[in-house]
Amino acid sequence: MPNSVRSQEPYHQKILFPEQQGVNLSRIERDLTQEWRVNHHFHDICEMVVYEAIEGEMFCGGESRTIGRGQVVFVPPDTIHSFVVQPGHQIYHVLHFEASKVSRINPDFLLPEGALLADATAQDFECLLGLLRWCQSLEESGGEEHCPTTLNGALDLILCLFFEKIAASGISSGVANAGAFAPLVKYLNAHHRYQLSVEQAAELCHLSRSHFMSKFKKTYGVTFNQFMVQRKIDAAKYLLRSSSLSVTEIAHRLEMDSASYFTKVFKNEVGCTPKAYASREKK
Repeated sequence: MPNSVRSQEPYHQKILFPEQQGVNLSRIERDLTQEWRVNHHFHDICEMVVYEAIEGEMFCGGESRTIGRGQVVFVPPDTIHSFVVQPGHQIYHVLHFEASKVSRINPDFLLPEGALLADATAQDFECLLGLLRWCQSLEESGGEEHCPTTLNGALDLILCLFFEKIAASGISSGVANAGAFAPLVKYLNAHHRYQLSVEQAAELCHLSRSHFMSKFKKTYGVTFNQFMVQRKIDAAKYLLRSSSLSVTEIAHRLEMDSASYFTKVFKNEVGCTPKAYASREKK
C-alpha cells in the first residue's frame, strides 16, 4: 500500500438519504489528470460500487486488489477501506443503503464479514448497468417524487442480482476480511469514546493484546494509540470550527486529562494551538 495512503487515519463518512428512499444512488463520470485517492474511511451503512470504467486499487484488511471495468465492490457497515484511482476517464455507480434492506429483500441473504470485490459475468454486468441507468433516468425525470415505489423496486432488483449471482460466485475473490475490528469501530462510534486502552480494544475484538496490536498495525498502517490520538484531533478540529466550546470543555469531551495536555497534543499534531486553529478557521 502506498505510504501516503497508509499514513491517513480512518474517518467516518456520513451518507444522507433522499426522502422516501432506502437507497442513495449516484453516478460519477469524470476525467482525471492525476492520481486520485480516497483515504481510509468507513460507513455505518452498506456501500456497493459498480465499476463501468476505471483503473485503480482498493485497500482493505491490509491487502490490495486491482479494480476495473466489470467489477462490483460491496462494503458492509464499519469496514475500513480506501482507494487509489489512476488518471483517465472513469465512470462508476455508487449505492448506499441500510443493512436491514438486504434482509427485507430476502431473509436468506447474508452480508459478507468484510469487503467483497467480485467479478461480474458479461451478462450480469450489462444487466446491472441497464438497471442502474433505468434508476438514474427515473431520478433525472423526477420519477422518484411521483413513484418512489418504482425506484425502490428497481434498486431492490440490483441488490437481488448482486447477492443471488455476483456475490455468490465471487466470495473466493473477496478482499481480506477486516471484520475483526468491526466491534471496536461500532463501539467507538456508538459511545463517542476517545480514550480506550489497547487492552480494552483487544477485548472488544476478542483478541489477545499482542495479536490485536500486530493485526491492527498490519491492517491500517498505524498503531492503535496513533489511531486514537488522530481520532481526538479530528474531533477537536470539528468542535473548534463549528462550536463555541472552550478549550477546557473540548478537552473534557475528548476525555483528555487537562486543557494544557490537550493543547500540547494538538500543537504537536497540527502545528498550532487549538485557539489559533479556531481563530484561523472561523475567519
